[in-house]
Amino acid sequence: MSTAPSDDMIVKGWLVKLGAIHKTWKKRWFSNSASEPFVLAYYTDETCRAKKGQVSLREVYSFRITVENKDKGDKQRTQISLSTHDRDWKMRADGDRAGELWTAGINRLMQQVVKERKKPDDPTPTGAAATTTTAAIPTPVASTPATTPATTPATTSPATSAELYATAIAGYTSTNSNELSFQRGDRLKIIDKEDQDGWWAAEFNGQRGWVSSFYVTLDPK
Repeated sequence: MSTAPSDDMIVKGWLVKLGAIHKTWKKRWFSNSASEPFVLAYYTDETCRAKKGQVSLREVYSFRITVENKDKGDKQRTQISLSTHDRDWKMRADGDRAGELWTAGINRLMQQVVKERKKPDDPTPTGAAATTTTAAIPTPVASTPATTPATTPATTSPATSAELYATAIAGYTSTNSNELSFQRGDRLKIIDKEDQDGWWAAEFNGQRGWVSSFYVTLDPK
């Protein structure tokens, strides 16, 4: 896989894809374009003449990237699962370098999908500081929010039987004043996740604001 130096949103390279009807794995050339960066089309080869299908990343509501142990040929395998309402797409990148590049490329594109979604305009409320720790975490497991919140996180926490925490599976830099910035492995206190359609109210480093569930996974209770 390679990324065009003039546009880091362009990704292309070989993946092995599982068929939807005939459950066999076939090697396909995947690529997006500057005109449609969030559409991953796949072809029989690099000439891109015989298009076999496409994946719309804007329709993906969750994805999973896992790294398997090296095979008999001493190659690392990176499994990529993209879930839409119509289909669960399963692809595989063979080799350490290909896996690293596809992981970075998919994460980069999906982060842009999240940033395109409209976010609340109200300023970030203040609140009590949450206790934070840094934890090493494995491969990303992420879910994109289906819709955006219509309100601002409350300044007081709802009554709960136990405090709820989540660990960041990817770093995020806020683009609005009412969002939280954090790094991969950071632990955030979740204040409310019941009715915000994927945007959760959270506390981190003494600040309260919105965090997309795309970037965090709930800690076991």
